[in-house]
Amino acid sequence: MEYKQAIDIRISNFINKVLNFYIRKRESNIQRSKNKIWEKNFKTSEYFIHKLDENLSIKLYKDSYLSKLVYEQFEVDEIDFVNNLEKVKGLLNNIDNSNKVLKILKKGDNENYVVDIANNINKELQNKQNQFIEICKSFTSAPHKSLT
Repeated sequence: MEYKQAIDIRISNFINKVLNFYIRKRESNIQRSKNKIWEKNFKTSEYFIHKLDENLSIKLYKDSYLSKLVYEQFEVDEIDFVNNLEKVKGLLNNIDNSNKVLKILKKGDNENYVVDIANNINKELQNKQNQFIEICKSFTSAPHKSLT
């Protein structure tokens, strides 16, 4: 005697097959649409400028797999990471400029107002260095999603 599955299990298996087929079709249609949009960006050039947010743009190339991933899947974490790098760059520039001014002021007159200005710049420099350290700590304390 042959074992037959219960009707509810057979119906469930049939629905599962139909839904899997539907999912595969939809995913392929979505991928084709994404590819068309991607190709449309390269009508006149081998690259285009893609805005990630209001302050951040990136040049994406047609033959680069990484560029395509950035275009399709760039997430908030990556944008925050890049923006934090921009903050670090700004802080380093501020620190460098403050160091130059401090050196110039210390070479000049030793009058009290010059010394006060130098001390204020030194305090600002220390504050910027502390901000830099905190940003670096945030990089190390919360590893990037792609690294985990």
